[in-house]
Amino acid sequence: MNNKRVRLILIGAIALVLVGLFAGVQQGVLACGDKLNIHLVRTIDIIPQGVTVDISVAIDGGGNTYVVDGTAENPRILKYDKHGRFLLEWGSRGSGPGQFEFWPQNPEDGPNAGFMAVDSQGYVYVSDAYNFRVQKFDSQGHFIMQFGEPGTGDGQFDPPTAGPIYVDKQDHIWVSTLPRVQKFDSQGNFLASYGSAGAGPGQFMGAGLGAIDSHGNMYITDLFNARVQKLDANGQFLMEWGSPGEGEGQFFMPVGIVLDKSDRLYVTDNTNRVQVFTTNGRYLGQWSEPGHGYPPFTPLSGIAIDRKGDIYIEDIAVYVFRISP
Repeated sequence: MNNKRVRLILIGAIALVLVGLFAGVQQGVLACGDKLNIHLVRTIDIIPQGVTVDISVAIDGGGNTYVVDGTAENPRILKYDKHGRFLLEWGSRGSGPGQFEFWPQNPEDGPNAGFMAVDSQGYVYVSDAYNFRVQKFDSQGHFIMQFGEPGTGDGQFDPPTAGPIYVDKQDHIWVSTLPRVQKFDSQGNFLASYGSAGAGPGQFMGAGLGAIDSHGNMYITDLFNARVQKLDANGQFLMEWGSPGEGEGQFFMPVGIVLDKSDRLYVTDNTNRVQVFTTNGRYLGQWSEPGHGYPPFTPLSGIAIDRKGDIYIEDIAVYVFRISP
């Protein structure tokens, strides 16, 4: 995974001119299986701010976009308005309030990681991977609080890293680590934990991002088991789909997942594609490039959805797609 992120930096540099040329240009329709059409409606150019390793993207209720810059030397959060104009940034490397450590001290100890989510009140939660904590900020980047520490107990984050983070409609905070997913309230109080290490039903080898439907069912990517698992509101296993490979419904390393208002699930793979499924795992389609004339996607992780249903995908830019039947 480290090697893939190194390649991402190189690809980003090569594509700098391309992104500048294509930013904001609306392309034609991309077919996505038999059911969907994908329209690229705009791009957010992040290269002028020096972002070369973007890991995570999140959208607030006002349509503002937040991006995690996962570089080792300059870890930070960047904010753009709904038109893609840069607004502000915060963060630096370290372990103090408002500082981040998205890379391990020893590269052999794990991959670069740093994820982020925004709740309904506009608070920003950052999974500060190698400081084993979650930090909470207001929408202007002011530090509010933090929670978590390394360990395997309730409210602790299992080594090697605090992992992907997402927020449900009740503003509960969900944080994944290698073997499990933990649930917190907005003040960082531990509520529940689901999963254990392994490849069986309800177990994880790298729990990833999650999405929660209107019934409380959870859909969680399982990175190194190359699958998506569906759990009920109490964390009981319901079903799974996926296997290692490059075919339809297969994964190399699924990371990001979001659910739209039509109950379609969009899953990013750490290869170069987004696959679309029903909530019962039926494959609907996929796409692997932003639009005609653009370079193909590089390894993907971050994905978000706004209130209108537009899909945001982090790559060498943040691409914004609109889905139509």
